[in-house]
Amino acid sequence: MEAARVVVYTCSLDHPGALANYQSRGFRVLNRNCIVELPDHGVAAPAAETTL
Repeated sequence: MEAARVVVYTCSLDHPGALANYQSRGFRVLNRNCIVELPDHGVAAPAAETTL
């Protein structure tokens, strides 16, 4: 049985060239999320979401 879809999650902690590497192998960006840490709470909260 073959996989119909493979999803890769990456973040700013990944290698700077990681996204370009995935894209060169046929992966495409489905969406991007930005997480902002709130210094007074130390909790991560979602900011704007962009669908490409």
